[in-house]
Amino acid sequence: MSSALNLALRRGILQVVLLYAAFGAMWILLSDKVLEWLTGDAAVLALASTVKGWAFVAVSSLLLYGGLRRLVGTAAERPQPLPGLPGTMIAVMATVIILLVGLAIHSNSKRQAAMEMARLEAVADVKAGQLHDWFRERQGDGEFIRTSTFFAELFQQWQEQGDAEAGRRLQKRLQELRDAHGYSAVRLLNSDGGTLWSSDIDALDSDPELQEQVRTAARQGRVLNVALRGERGVRAWFAFLVPIALVEPHSIVALLATPSETFSRTLRDWPLSDIRGESLLFRRERDRVQLFSDPDLTVQQQVPASAWPWREGVSGAVQTVTDGSGEEWIGVARPVPDTDWWLLARMNRAEIDDASAKDAWWIALGGGLLLFTGVVVLMLQRQREQLAVVEAVRQSQDERLRALQLLGAVADASEDAIFAKDCDGRYILFNRAASNIVGKSAEQVLGRDDRTLFPPDQAQILMRVDRDVVREGRQISQEEALDTACGKRVFLVVKGPLRDESGRISGIYGISRDITARKEVEEAMRRQAELVRRYLDTVQTIVVALDRDGRVSMINRAGLDLLGYCEAELLGADWSSVCLPQSAGRDAVCSVSQSLVAGALEPAENFRNWVRCRDGRLRLIAWHNAWLTDETGAAIGILSSGQDITELNEAQNQLKASEERLRLALDASNDGMWDWDLRTGLAYLAPRYYEMTGYRPEDVVPDLEFFKQTIHPDDRDRVLAVMQAHLKGDLPSSEFDYRMVGAQGQIRWMRGRGRVVERDESGVPLRMAGTISDIGERKAVEEELRRRTEELGRRNLELERFNQAMVGRELEMIALKRQVNHLSSQLGLEPPFSLAFLEETAKSAGAK
Repeated sequence: MSSALNLALRRGILQVVLLYAAFGAMWILLSDKVLEWLTGDAAVLALASTVKGWAFVAVSSLLLYGGLRRLVGTAAERPQPLPGLPGTMIAVMATVIILLVGLAIHSNSKRQAAMEMARLEAVADVKAGQLHDWFRERQGDGEFIRTSTFFAELFQQWQEQGDAEAGRRLQKRLQELRDAHGYSAVRLLNSDGGTLWSSDIDALDSDPELQEQVRTAARQGRVLNVALRGERGVRAWFAFLVPIALVEPHSIVALLATPSETFSRTLRDWPLSDIRGESLLFRRERDRVQLFSDPDLTVQQQVPASAWPWREGVSGAVQTVTDGSGEEWIGVARPVPDTDWWLLARMNRAEIDDASAKDAWWIALGGGLLLFTGVVVLMLQRQREQLAVVEAVRQSQDERLRALQLLGAVADASEDAIFAKDCDGRYILFNRAASNIVGKSAEQVLGRDDRTLFPPDQAQILMRVDRDVVREGRQISQEEALDTACGKRVFLVVKGPLRDESGRISGIYGISRDITARKEVEEAMRRQAELVRRYLDTVQTIVVALDRDGRVSMINRAGLDLLGYCEAELLGADWSSVCLPQSAGRDAVCSVSQSLVAGALEPAENFRNWVRCRDGRLRLIAWHNAWLTDETGAAIGILSSGQDITELNEAQNQLKASEERLRLALDASNDGMWDWDLRTGLAYLAPRYYEMTGYRPEDVVPDLEFFKQTIHPDDRDRVLAVMQAHLKGDLPSSEFDYRMVGAQGQIRWMRGRGRVVERDESGVPLRMAGTISDIGERKAVEEELRRRTEELGRRNLELERFNQAMVGRELEMIALKRQVNHLSSQLGLEPPFSLAFLEETAKSAGAK
């Protein structure tokens, strides 16, 4: 081979090495940054990373393929010296690179600042929401106490009736509430703020703010939350003032709480670990701003309102403030809902600038490397013009070996595994990255095939692909999972044919990139999506998502089962046309859906409408609706979860009708109804019951002791025995007559009826219901009938002895018998005396 040809080969080698080195260095330095500039979405980044990997492999393959083709193509021709470029070209190239680097640094700085501000807003929103949840939970405790008739009744019995046991029960319940929900103390206060009872030492009784807020809560009848704060270094308290709604004037239950671990963790934790930030709580106290510190919310600092730099009124904007030490901060002030507190999340601006400066150094380094590479390439081109043709032609086999050595040098500079094989599958090139993967040096691999590197099953697959490349003469790309020295790894591999001077295939080349991390991310995302899908399919409520046009974009298994459709039939279908019944109902639902998507309405809680199943059945669904938003916060659809309440609605309607019929029946019968809960010992007594007994509801506790109190002592054992026999199951029902002792001591005859209406699994009675009826008039008639019957019996004996002499008395007796028979008929009893002969006698006399 001539010296000119040798020089051409050297030039080709140098060009391939420099070109590959420049391309690889710029790709590593700038590709990730370019992706970050283009998008911040995680899913898009994952897809873009995949495409980037494929692009790198493809471009690397083309570079290697072009380099080899060029080396082979120049073996038969004399190289022409490349003219050197003038210095003006170097200056132009340097100017362009500097402009590009400056533009990249400026764009990166703006993107970094915007990204940190968005993160700061997200941190402020999350932390304010966490604090709001803490207040809302305790507000809920207050609403429970305010609306509870149980607490109100115990308080009235204690304060108005002097029932000490009721007071102890009330105090016990309040102490249990304190222990269960983590309150520091619970107190009972009158409407003026005076302490009736306290679970701790009265340390805050002298607080004038608390006294005024107590009077406000008693006057307005609603729950107030008050933050009790002192001067600097004094720990903050929270008082939730709960009026007892059914007590006039309103007495107050004060739930006292100290900052919990929720406050400490919320203020202390900072998710952005790379940049220093902090969270502060503050509030405006007249003309001063109080600043509170972690972990126990002591008053750390009080600042005049005029000197406070953070504008709490501008809650939607990121503010830039310079403090007294000259440091510049960016921050976001978010109100804690339902309180007068504000949460301030802020970061040091200098650290954001430092982070941008680090990226700027890397960009500048990449630009410098590119400039250096370009200058070196130009200098080498100029030097090649001065080289002389000095070497002779060598044999073609030596030339191929030199080319493969060149390819090995290029390959060793790559982080990807690069290899080449002959047509028999034996390795002829194996770079450093490939050696690191298999854990063997190139000397141990060259001349051997895949069976020495991988398990037999994997080796067979690799060798079959190699044969396909040689047979088809084309490039093949695929993913391969292999056992390596680092464990199980996944590679993206591109294999293509190598050709000799005559164009025949002499082997294959391959480039393999480790994509295990990306595959793990993809698998984690797939598992997460599958987990969400399985969760939705296990939920027994309907979950359906609609886009802005009302088309179904997602529906879970419960919704498909209820409607009777398969998923393919509903996805993309118009929900109102397929699943809503008549046009009037469809128009009403569509108007609500359109208003929700347009943002004109808040998400609807428990919105009810009928849906039409595939078989024509109509089902009533109670919906909870929420917005679906894009990354800008704009509504793009509706996500709804619904509960089938068809049977519940029917049961409620039947229950209302049954209750109405029962009320009408009770009003018609004039009976007093009672419903006794055997688990609590308390009973419900109808208003008619109280009218019949003469007691007032507020004067008694409706339990068994009250019922015993109303039974005459002579009847008490008999009545209780009948009820106990029925409870044991010895009698089918409980029915008895007894004398009732009224509120004023009056005695009236009553008939009691009752039956067990609910038992548990073991047959133990849980609930018993019945009525009482006033039978006083009936008892009086029965007593009169008994007395007259006895008198009639006595007179009848006398009349039988003097029947012949006292006919007039006989007529009187007959009249008395008629009267007795008449009274018996009124009571529904069989007349005791037969007077049919008198009617027959009268008929006979009339006939004559």
